[in-house]
Amino acid sequence: MRRRSVTPAAPFSWRVLLLGGCYAALALVTDSAYALLAGRLRHWLLGRVSASPWPRDATGSAYVGMGISAALSDRK
Repeated sequence: MRRRSVTPAAPFSWRVLLLGGCYAALALVTDSAYALLAGRLRHWLLGRVSASPWPRDATGSAYVGMGISAALSDRK
């Protein structure tokens, strides 16, 4: 069986399909890993927080802080 690789002599459409397929496969693997990790972390975090208001308060404080920072920033 002849080994195929991306070379300058290869047709442009073959290179686009091969490299695009590699990109799509890598994106599928990494996005799936992120989704699985997020699902596991969700259950772990919900079990620890148990309806505590601190995550909501921390998120609100972060947004207020970013808003104040943006309002006071010096635009040039």
